This record gives sequence, C-alpha cells and structure tokens, in this order.
Amino acid sequence: MVEVDRPALEIITRFLPSPRRQAHLQQNVRSLMKLESKDWVQTMLVDPYGRGLTAANARFATVEPFGKKVWLLDDDDYCVCPQLIERLDPAADVQVFKIHHCTSGVIPWPELWDSRQIKSGHVSTQSIIVSRDIWMEARHAWADHDHYESDFDYISRATSIAKNLVWTDVIIAKLDVIGHGAP
Repeated sequence: MVEVDRPALEIITRFLPSPRRQAHLQQNVRSLMKLESKDWVQTMLVDPYGRGLTAANARFATVEPFGKKVWLLDDDDYCVCPQLIERLDPAADVQVFKIHHCTSGVIPWPELWDSRQIKSGHVSTQSIIVSRDIWMEARHAWADHDHYESDFDYISRATSIAKNLVWTDVIIAKLDVIGHGAP
C-alpha cells in the first residue's frame, strides 16, 4: 500500500469572476502566501455564470478534497493568522477558531465559546476547519436544502458528527465584505 502525502490543509475558495471579486481574490491569495508553513493547497471553485450563492453553495457538496483538513475561505475573505497550519490540532475532527466579521465583530461571541450548542449565525464557515473525513460526511448538507443558509446546515452537520470538537482561541480570518454572491 502506497502512503499518500496529503497537505495539512486544503483551502477551498469559491470565486465569481468579476473585476470587484478579482481584487478581493488577490487579497485572499496574498494573505495565504503569508502562512509560515507551506503545507497547504488552495482549490478554487469558479462560477463563471454567476448562478447565485445557493448554486455556489451546492457545488461544495461535489468537492472531494485532498488535504488532511479542510477550510472554506471565500474570495472576499482573508487569513490573518500566519501560524494557522501550526495551530491545527491533528486529533480534532472539527476545530473552531475565531474570526473578525465585518458586522458582528469577533465571533463566536464569548458567551458561546466552548459550547456544543452551535447555532445558526454564531459560527461562520470561515471559523471552522474540519478533518477530511468530517468534510466527506458533512459536505452533502450544502446541497440538501435549496436555500441561502446551507452554510449553517453544513456547520450543524459537521459539529454534530464530530467526536473531537476543539476550540482554539485564535482569530484566523477577517471578513470585510458581505457579498451574498454578488459580482
């Protein structure tokens, strides 16, 4: 049996080609290039037709990542933790981090920290990094419901099946724009 050498982290980024989104994507990629460890890959899910956020979310259900861990980072969001790879807990099925959200501030909020009761809107997809196995089992939640909030369906599914949910008190991403899939 040949052992496959997988990158520690696969970053999946959905991207709608447009001049505005291209500028955000460049900032996204520059932020990832600042990661101290280079043990990662970025997979782009390009939507050349602008079919909307619900369709873009449904495409996540088709992704079979190569990395040991999976992180969703939209094209208009960026990484602010150069030591992110070093902060990954190899034993975690789901690892929850903090992010700086443009309208909500730092989330998850303190009163929700270290809770198994993750509710819609309290944790974003950019806040969690999951093992490849959890991704493969939870990814279908993206397509199971035809609505904008399928990211919360995914978060709920991933955290409910995790045997080892780890909370790491580090801000890893910044969300400056709520684009709702607009070009």
